[in-house]
Amino acid sequence: SRTFSDNVELTDPILSRFDILCVVKDTIDSVLDERLARFVVGSHVRSHKDFEPEVDDPEGKLSISMTDGSADNDIETIPQDMLKKYISYSKRFIKPKLSSGDLPKISQVYAELRRESVTREGMPVAVRHVESIIRMSEARASMRLSEHVDSEDIDAA
Repeated sequence: SRTFSDNVELTDPILSRFDILCVVKDTIDSVLDERLARFVVGSHVRSHKDFEPEVDDPEGKLSISMTDGSADNDIETIPQDMLKKYISYSKRFIKPKLSSGDLPKISQVYAELRRESVTREGMPVAVRHVESIIRMSEARASMRLSEHVDSEDIDAA
């Protein structure tokens, strides 16, 4: 259980320039590894401009989901072409705005993050992280196709 800085050989000033930092633990699982490889290959083949399902995948083997098909998965998947259209629409037409009422919330989140970074030996939180919170809040609002950032967007950021 090492800190993020112990796991990554970058200085704090460099690390502070990233909006999101994640530690990914690479766990070997042959079933998941095979499913992931089939998903990536299938996605790559299906995304080719000349892909024809009847010719290139007559048995439907490339339409593999990352879910295991169990009853626990209530997540509805979005077809890749629909997802591209959704993202394109959001980028082109949705420009979420912060309101003056959001400023206290962002200030509170920033102050709390600074306090935690000192007490938990985490990476130092800098003023540029306020801009990260704003960017991530606006991005989340954009994903919801909302013109306004709300409190939940700020919390998620």
